Amino acid sequence: MTDVSEARTSPADRSGDTASMVRVQTCTARTAPAVGPCTRCAGSPSTSRAASSSPSKGRSGSGKTTLLNLVGGLDAPDEGTIVIDGTDLTRLDDNGLLALRRDRIGFVFQSFGLIPILTAAENVGVPLLLRRADPRELEERAALLLELVGLADHAAQRPGELSGGQQQRVAIARALANRPAVLIADEPTGQLDADTGPASTAGRRADGRQSPAPASTAGPGPS
Repeated sequence: MTDVSEARTSPADRSGDTASMVRVQTCTARTAPAVGPCTRCAGSPSTSRAASSSPSKGRSGSGKTTLLNLVGGLDAPDEGTIVIDGTDLTRLDDNGLLALRRDRIGFVFQSFGLIPILTAAENVGVPLLLRRADPRELEERAALLLELVGLADHAAQRPGELSGGQQQRVAIARALANRPAVLIADEPTGQLDADTGPASTAGRRADGRQSPAPASTAGPGPS
């Protein structure tokens, strides 16, 4: 078993770049559709630093979501390496990847991924529940984040009772619950209007200071 601490890279591996949080090195992922294998994602060497945003744009099917899944440890690359906050994802086993996603990465999925039977507050609290946080901390943190995204009055509503934009804001709040080192968002403001779009930056105010989490985001490019 390889845990997160064992997979951390050495200083030499980081090329002296102590400020880098996400590093993708010539990363390739392939799929095998009926018509034959094809490359879904081929990322050139790139680095995201702390407190930075790294947007990825492109046409539908260009591999934006695949790249985010690779960076988040949801998929494994066929070639290359991915380093998150000094940890090489390609050296982690399933338990190591689970711990990394739970403790250090926040996700905003394109389809939101909310749990239908849970209220908005309970959905936001899921990451804290997985870490066995104190119930009072969980309740206070969920309430704070829902307030920051403008949904304090909807805490007791379930996803089916919310609009698409409201569900997206709940997903953003949930992604920030654990104060992640890295925030990965797949079209995080696609259903938000000009007034509610700034909710995606709520994490920068959640603790009364600038958040260190770089946001790796995907959005549509020109068609």
